[in-house]
Amino acid sequence: MSKSIIDSAVLIGYGSIGGYHARVLDQRYDSLAIVDGNEKARARAAQAYPKCRVASSLDELDAQAWEWKKSVAVIATWGPSHSEIYHKLAELGIGGILCEKPLAHSVKAAAEMVQRATEAGIALGTHLHREYSGFTEGINKVQLETEIGKPYSFIVHGGAAGLVTNGIHYLGMASGLFESSPEWVISTAQEEAINPRSPNLRMYGGTATWSYSDGRELIMSMSNKSSIATKMQVFYRNAVIEIFPDLQIEVRKRLDEELEKYPAVTRLGAPKNVAFQGKIPGLRPLEECTSLLLDEIEQGNTKTYPPASALETLGGIIGALESGKSGMRVTLPIDSNSDIGRAEWPIS
Repeated sequence: MSKSIIDSAVLIGYGSIGGYHARVLDQRYDSLAIVDGNEKARARAAQAYPKCRVASSLDELDAQAWEWKKSVAVIATWGPSHSEIYHKLAELGIGGILCEKPLAHSVKAAAEMVQRATEAGIALGTHLHREYSGFTEGINKVQLETEIGKPYSFIVHGGAAGLVTNGIHYLGMASGLFESSPEWVISTAQEEAINPRSPNLRMYGGTATWSYSDGRELIMSMSNKSSIATKMQVFYRNAVIEIFPDLQIEVRKRLDEELEKYPAVTRLGAPKNVAFQGKIPGLRPLEECTSLLLDEIEQGNTKTYPPASALETLGGIIGALESGKSGMRVTLPIDSNSDIGRAEWPIS
């Protein structure tokens, strides 16, 4: 895609996240079309954006002679519909697509999307916005400045935030911090029909552990019985970083005199020395992250977080769901043509 010819956008899905994307797209492009099968959603879209085109389907918009090759598309529907919409957009000839997370509702469906992007030259981006936020780079800077070394454990725990709904972000963050991919996952994941987005979606709670090389782990524990906000901690040999919901952080280290007296890792002690407090250096706000992703899509190369990475992260999350179902650990990455790879999940 050439940035000079992209002057319009098509948004598919005008729900809560679609409303966010509509605002970003309306400010960025000369023309905007909003597609939603729900009549009330279309009415809200038409009222909020009276200059945009509103359609009930992509076929209806196509019948209005929409210029697909000059457009970028944003898929903001629920996960199980992403793949079908993506392939329809590809058939219409669009060259750049931003897909909300998760990329798809199965590893196989996501792999087919990635393959088609490669073969057809589609710039495919996934809206795991924290991959564009500078989170990893900022934490790396703090690690160097406070001389705490490298992370070994990332712990995320709280209430009904969802092992998929929010967990997919944390898995991406952990892989960035560890600079590698998980090798296997084991979990107690269970589904409940309490997802506020749709009665057809599920909310997955439980505990999951993703294992990385060198004994490093991401542990997520999300209880569907609790409404307590999520807490995040990253553990180092002699320090811990606490990450607060607003992404402010606090770095606490062991006291030097304690470590000099008892240097063995088995001699535990409290991290009493506050080495850093404040905002993660260079952290970008949400809309800037989305804009950076759209920049890459327009330029034809989603290099910061390529489709293969989004596929890998989705596979890691689906591995946790399968482990909870089977009671067995799941080796990663998942073969898209395996039984686990073909399994479909009501996730978003």
